[in-house]
Amino acid sequence: QPVPFKAPDWAHKFHECSDFNPGRHPQLRFGGWQWVIEYGGMLDTYNDAEVIRDELLRIIWGMWDHAKNHCPKLKEEAQNFKLTWVSHVVGKRESRRLIGDYIMTEHDIANQTLFPDRVSYGGWGIDIHPPKGFYDPGPPAIFSHKVKFSVPFRSLYSKDINNLMMAGRCISVTHAALGATRVMITCGLQGQAVGTAAGFCKLHDTTPRGVYERYITDLQQQLLKDGCYIIDLPNQDPRDLARSAKVSASSFAPNEVYSVASFLPVHKLDHDRAVMFAWPGGRLEAVNVYLTSERADAVHLTGTLCSASGLGEFNSGQDVAKSEATVSAGQKGWVAFAFNRDLPKGYYFLWLPKTAGISWSLFAQRPADTARAYRGTGEWNPMPDCYAFQLVPGQTPPSPLAGEEPIAYFSPENVIDGFARAIRGRPHSWRPDPKLGWPQWLSLEFPQPTSFNTVHISFQSKSMRADDFDLEIWANGQWTRLLEVRDNGERRRVLTFPRVTSPKIRLTIHRAQPDMGVCEIRVYDEPEQ
Repeated sequence: QPVPFKAPDWAHKFHECSDFNPGRHPQLRFGGWQWVIEYGGMLDTYNDAEVIRDELLRIIWGMWDHAKNHCPKLKEEAQNFKLTWVSHVVGKRESRRLIGDYIMTEHDIANQTLFPDRVSYGGWGIDIHPPKGFYDPGPPAIFSHKVKFSVPFRSLYSKDINNLMMAGRCISVTHAALGATRVMITCGLQGQAVGTAAGFCKLHDTTPRGVYERYITDLQQQLLKDGCYIIDLPNQDPRDLARSAKVSASSFAPNEVYSVASFLPVHKLDHDRAVMFAWPGGRLEAVNVYLTSERADAVHLTGTLCSASGLGEFNSGQDVAKSEATVSAGQKGWVAFAFNRDLPKGYYFLWLPKTAGISWSLFAQRPADTARAYRGTGEWNPMPDCYAFQLVPGQTPPSPLAGEEPIAYFSPENVIDGFARAIRGRPHSWRPDPKLGWPQWLSLEFPQPTSFNTVHISFQSKSMRADDFDLEIWANGQWTRLLEVRDNGERRRVLTFPRVTSPKIRLTIHRAQPDMGVCEIRVYDEPEQ
């Protein structure tokens, strides 16, 4: 039923939709837009905290008054809505930061610097908001460089307070770099790194800088052991007994079952998107792109081929030709845009329009002389990496997994290759042959009888896990069940049991989710607590 709303006298008045700056108009859906209600960037977020809070409350109540009583687009829909709660605790997006032994900059993110002391990572782009916030006439944010990046341990401890570490929005980064490191999950990973480092400080009676100088490898390996991901850093834990084992399995899946788009990053066509390449000159017959459709119907896409003045210069583009292609319902694979044109040597890019239900895969590794970009309503925004494409004719990668030596994607040995998840399109997992039924098993044979009391198992993902499985050891000439797990719901399990001695250990899976894979198995003989 209708719920009337009368704005308090102290609320700001927004009688017209035009009273809001671009991107700041209220919406009725929950989540994903409230961040545009920002204020305080021109003030002292500590000393002026109450002034900032009160102004935000005036804005919020004014926005609600506009939606309920004045907005021609929302008024009818909003009549049954009620404002039930507003937080009086303001979330600080940015405030004071501490200086560490290293100050991360936006260049470290744009260049994806692999620090030797990296202990966590992030995946959010550089997301800069204007200081005037809600009252800025420009766009609410400028977003760029949505890439994976590393965070060095030296940015997580103070350079001049010996026993002080930090994690979150106060770490040693520039204003621009904070636009990428400040998001919650990234901050949480920093917190795990700092918490683990604090344990190392106590264990070795040293300072955070001492951990960096003498124990950084141990810290990194401990974080990996605890399930963290550190970019391009493999498991090299000398205490992991599985690393010296010989691995075998009842079966493993052939490469043909591998779905490229299942592991490679994909971008929805929620913007216009483009891929640029160098053309040596001559006749270009077609450009193929790797697309995935989640639609229930076929859709016709128009690809526009443009020339460019140089690599990455998307905004200099001049239209050369257009081509139409059909993406079938549920299709996953290469889609050809035919051009059949003689083109002079130079840089060209193909762009596809914003289209609901269609995604474009990226290469696992960016080929030389390529670039990509996206566009909203304005200019093209160049980004790192590259969308998957093929030129016809041309010496272009035959698949998004270009550059890799032929490998067995689901070999049993993958469980001790050092990586506990899919990386750059490679699953890094053992997967049994899907044509065979359950049970399926994977065995580790040690060089000699070995004592252990802990096993770590990391599955491909939570949705690609084993549900029911046993852990078995070889004893008295036969396999003996050590423990059983039923109705598992987790991606990663750390299983402990009384110490046993055996030359072999086996994981037997009785029931699993579709496309189940085991990425890593670790075996330890942990000290008694």
